[in-house]
Amino acid sequence: MYTIIEDEHVARIPPQLLGESFDQAVEDVARDTLCGRILDVRDETERVIGKCYVISIIDIK
Repeated sequence: MYTIIEDEHVARIPPQLLGESFDQAVEDVARDTLCGRILDVRDETERVIGKCYVISIIDIK
């Protein structure tokens, strides 16, 4: 599932897939069809309230 926000695609990764290694989670989810990075999601007070994975779709097989 993704949502378009300011021409970016934000994929929501279930917490159980993130575990200890964000890099490994990105590799497991993205494979070779997505390019992206994990960003902190902050509230209006700049407190980190979660993570999101911002992607660009470069190839769909």
